[in-house]
Amino acid sequence: MLLRALLLIDNRTSQRRVNVALQKLGLLTDSTSSLAHLQDVIVRESYDVLVISRSMLTEDSSEWIRRVLELPDSPDIIVLTDREDSRERANWLSQGCVAVLLQSLPAAALKSVIEAVLKRRRYAEPTTIDRVRALGPPRLTDFRSASELMRSFMSVVERVAPSDATLLILGETGVGKERLSRAVHNDSARSKGPFVAVNCAALTESLLESELFGHEEGAFTGASRSRRGCFELAHNGTLFLDEIGEMPLHLQVRLLRALQEREVVRVGGERPIAVDVRVLAATSRAVENEVELGKFRKDLYYRLSVVKLRIPALSERREDIPSLVSDYIHYFGTRMTHQATKCSKEAVEALTRYHWPGNIRELINVIERAMLLCPREEIGLVDLPHEIRSSSISQSMIDDSEQRANSLSKLPLNEFLARAEREYLVRLLETTGGRMGETARLANIDPRVLYQKMKRLKLNRKDFA
Repeated sequence: MLLRALLLIDNRTSQRRVNVALQKLGLLTDSTSSLAHLQDVIVRESYDVLVISRSMLTEDSSEWIRRVLELPDSPDIIVLTDREDSRERANWLSQGCVAVLLQSLPAAALKSVIEAVLKRRRYAEPTTIDRVRALGPPRLTDFRSASELMRSFMSVVERVAPSDATLLILGETGVGKERLSRAVHNDSARSKGPFVAVNCAALTESLLESELFGHEEGAFTGASRSRRGCFELAHNGTLFLDEIGEMPLHLQVRLLRALQEREVVRVGGERPIAVDVRVLAATSRAVENEVELGKFRKDLYYRLSVVKLRIPALSERREDIPSLVSDYIHYFGTRMTHQATKCSKEAVEALTRYHWPGNIRELINVIERAMLLCPREEIGLVDLPHEIRSSSISQSMIDDSEQRANSLSKLPLNEFLARAEREYLVRLLETTGGRMGETARLANIDPRVLYQKMKRLKLNRKDFA
């Protein structure tokens, strides 16, 4: 599995040297331009290595380092410094950083030190993980599908990916807009360059402006040094603007100019800086409506949507759910000591019927949760969240009702009601594995009432355990 590194380096030459060293070691590298954005990214994404310039750290960075190291899959932190200071070096190491390196370190030595750091990681050795669903670098060929709708969508993506066209990617939350953007980048002529992602909804208006375009020293209170923005960081690569619909109108003007002129001016600066960047934008909003309401500039909308792509929701390609479930079980199985290796037929059917408002992201969370809680080799209905089990039971009863309608209509009313009640409780007991409390909760009745009904209908909870 390819490892991932995140860089926060204030010197372009140093960043390029570190980037080359990491890529030679087979790492996927991302860059960010501020500590504030890094704090947001490091929580949402999983990285193995974090390389950060000493100048980007402040006196109170020890608390931030502590929080990073407390993350479930915390990265190894490497500090780059421009000066020899044994006391400062000891301070960073005592806080948990794995290495403090001089920026002027020769390339071979830099590569050697980083390689040694990687060998220490718990899962640095190669593992067999399906690249389609793993955290490694996605490629367009990874997006295989049994759905005609998804295959048709991907055929368009494959045609436009090699170009330099600006793309506007639409889709519900959780469908994988950033992952698709990374795949487009990795299969384009810019794959050797950086991929820089910015979530426009996660930053304040003033911070977003500085994040995108950079700022000069003294541009505002606290701007103690000049800093490059994401356009400069993404030079010769790809800039991904997530939730572009959340961008304030006055920043939309600056973005439009940057796209048209292929240059940016830092906040507080006057000198235009040429940038060669491909922009991929994404949103879960109906941008056309935002344009009509005057909340999104029409000229920017047309400039961004040279090619407009809408990723199908998971509920629109249910044919893919069984293979996705299998892939995620395999992926999490390589990272956990739990014994679950497959999913029962009933559980897969329930997952396929569910409406998935959170799309792929929700499916991943459901499978990870089931893997953690399931004590058996096979994940069953009982290991799935309540809303998925309930949805499955309701849909199953609707499907079966048509098949039995004719025969049941000939029964006396009391016998019909008894059969329906018994079947309903049997399905609930199968779902809960015979657990009385859970069954009563699903049926919304008192456990004592449930016990009396089961006794009358000759049902034994042990038959379902």
